[in-house]
Amino acid sequence: MEDYEIPSLLKKIHDRMKANFNAELKSLGLTFGQMRAMYVLEKSGGQLTQKQIEDMLDVSHPTVVGIVSRMEKAGYVVCEKDPDDHRNKIVTLTQLALDKGREGRESHRQADARLVAGLSDDEKDTLLGLLNRVYENLENRGDDSGCAKTGS
Repeated sequence: MEDYEIPSLLKKIHDRMKANFNAELKSLGLTFGQMRAMYVLEKSGGQLTQKQIEDMLDVSHPTVVGIVSRMEKAGYVVCEKDPDDHRNKIVTLTQLALDKGREGRESHRQADARLVAGLSDDEKDTLLGLLNRVYENLENRGDDSGCAKTGS
């Protein structure tokens, strides 16, 4: 196996998952990025600053501005200036977003089921464990030892 095969395959999986999910969400008038923003907003009580959304989604400021702007135009969120920091906006979910979010989550559950169709529970657990280790390796790339941190 060539070293580049795993990253290439992971990229292909990500791209295909995102394309499939966007196609399913299109009927709801949503994108994958908007659904992710709705999810973090809902899990946080329905209201966050744009900066908090940026941090939670681990995306750039311009990306969040674009997502929030399109969501506001579609009626999924309302935005107001943060009284504590006028440079920031407070983003609040609307009832429309909560309703569409339920439908979007169902699409996501179905997509997740298709992703692991045919895998046993043990295989799913193994896959999840391996992917988590790969992610930890990337997170610990600044560690000069070349070994993942053990947490001790």
